[in-house]
Amino acid sequence: MSDTIRDESVRPTTQEPQPHEVPEGGLSEPTATAVNGAHGTPTTLSRRSAIGGAAALGAATVVAGVAAGSAAAQSEEPAARRNRPGTGRAVALITGTSSGFGRLIALTLARAGYEVYASMRDLHHKNADSGRALRRVADTEGLALHVVDIDIRSDRSVEGGVRRVLRRAGRLDVLVNNAGIYYPALLETQTVAQVQEIFETNVFGQLRMNRAVLPTLRRQGEGLVVQMTSGVGRITFPFQGAYNGAKWAMEAMTEVSRYELSQSGVDVVMVEPGAYPTDFIDNARELYRKYLHGLSRGDARRRHEYGELARRVENELAEASGPDPQEVADAVLRLAQTPAGQRPLRTLVGEDTALIEEINAVHLRLQNEIMGYAGYEDLISV
Repeated sequence: MSDTIRDESVRPTTQEPQPHEVPEGGLSEPTATAVNGAHGTPTTLSRRSAIGGAAALGAATVVAGVAAGSAAAQSEEPAARRNRPGTGRAVALITGTSSGFGRLIALTLARAGYEVYASMRDLHHKNADSGRALRRVADTEGLALHVVDIDIRSDRSVEGGVRRVLRRAGRLDVLVNNAGIYYPALLETQTVAQVQEIFETNVFGQLRMNRAVLPTLRRQGEGLVVQMTSGVGRITFPFQGAYNGAKWAMEAMTEVSRYELSQSGVDVVMVEPGAYPTDFIDNARELYRKYLHGLSRGDARRRHEYGELARRVENELAEASGPDPQEVADAVLRLAQTPAGQRPLRTLVGEDTALIEEINAVHLRLQNEIMGYAGYEDLISV
């Protein structure tokens, strides 16, 4: 039941036939939630816990982790089968599904009964194997999961990819902005172009997707946008200046979008993962090697002048450890299955999150007070 929906803006030099290929053609809001796995609520925060892939959460209730979430995914399947045109399933579009959280989210929603469009870039070359692997799982399990070629760095690719999904599905219910990149570096040694590259994917890519999807969600009068941010969108660490900056920008823009869309019936939320054992760090190592090889003579000298501090950067590339990353996918599914108006703005997932939970709780209280003073209390929640 899987197939591939190609990016019309990119053509391979040699075309191999693909199976099942589709032709191109008081003020309050819901309290933020923390999901801390099976280990209770810790009282400390490690820098590794906060980096965590591309997402993070908020404050207050600690929910049981992966076992409960997976059970919910199995038992609540009818939630994805509301009255919809075509298949009758709710429709989800997810970016960055070649690996990690994105792949897990795509499979989790599809197994829960959603019609899923799993996007990744460069299906002809770099991600050809990832696309085929995802289609094989979908075919084996009989999932309504389709692989879509979308490069979120390209206006044309995003607009064309979303248009093809809407033409195929007839509507859209959930957008999950998951794609993101990271590598550590001394900020002074990164060129403006290198920082722009990180923002291009982590900030502007999400903006492109939202601009392409939101007109449809607003016309429908309902829908959900899930922004995968990070614990480091709430705090900062050395050697993560560009990544921290991008995640802070994404958090701010998401919160603004939630206010601006609150009268339309469209919900916008954030998931903030901590550290999980995915291939996120493997990808970061590859980007870090590219950064080192691309250093100009002047920037190499700048890096050398930092001495031992420059060598400490590489500690950020140590293998991640943590709970089962399925917890993050289950958190996204729970948000998708929660009625509009009851979803928290931030959902924090992972271990060692207590301090970020506190930041989120204080921010929520103060931000809502400020919104009230400014006369915007009616925009706080859908």
